[in-house]
Amino acid sequence: MAFKIDVQDRISTYPGRVMLVPVPGQPDHYDMTRADMPLSEGTPVNKALFDSKADALTENVSVYVSTTGNDLNGDGSLSAPFATIQKAVNVLPKNLGGYTAHIEIENGIYEERVVISGFGGGELIVGSENKSVTVRGIDVVGSFFVKVNIGTLTHSANHWGNLLRVSNGSHVYLGKTMTMDCGNESINGISATFNSTVSAAQGLSITINNSGGAVVMSTGGSVVSLYRVAGTNNMFGLSASMGGLLTYDSSTVESFMGDDAWAGGRIHTGAGVSALSPASLE
Repeated sequence: MAFKIDVQDRISTYPGRVMLVPVPGQPDHYDMTRADMPLSEGTPVNKALFDSKADALTENVSVYVSTTGNDLNGDGSLSAPFATIQKAVNVLPKNLGGYTAHIEIENGIYEERVVISGFGGGELIVGSENKSVTVRGIDVVGSFFVKVNIGTLTHSANHWGNLLRVSNGSHVYLGKTMTMDCGNESINGISATFNSTVSAAQGLSITINNSGGAVVMSTGGSVVSLYRVAGTNNMFGLSASMGGLLTYDSSTVESFMGDDAWAGGRIHTGAGVSALSPASLE
């Protein structure tokens, strides 16, 4: 099972249309199968999107998103992309089966807070290094392993919360220079909680501005390993607590309260600090 983008794999039917088939010799048991009967009033969908609800991927896949796409009529292919990143996340199986799922996002501002929850068994890549994409926040919960290639996160009154929130044993790798604007709200730029990991590609710059919380926070046994960290007009700088570890190579963060390590948290700096790589997390 995998996503396909060939036109011949698209049928005119309702997305997710199914039928129940009785299981011989097992009363009250049914198999759920795809109903491929074309309907003239239906919408074109990729058959593989229905198949994606299977247990795991069986090959590398790409799902496409564009501001000109359509979550109802699109099928996630290059020629018929979805309109939201969340839709692309939702059609993927949680078990990546040892393969890579790449959500390829076209340039633009996406008015959404993306939630990535429960993925494992492979690599999920969100965004592309050569595209300019803005979202209103990213939550990664209980997922291993997620690579984020989105360059701009900005706070919106309609999308509340820390701009990059990583929790519940998640592992996130930042693969692109990133700028965050917290909008002078009482939120953090990056937060890692409950034994999670956030790391960045070597030499990568992360800039976080206008935070009423911490620029970067590592707590609850989490590890955050960055290279260049910068920012202005922030309440707190770098923060580590409750067994959290935060390392960085260089920092030009401006904050009113400075950096803070407490309750067993540790902050380390200096040349030679190495960020965790995807291979080291396997």
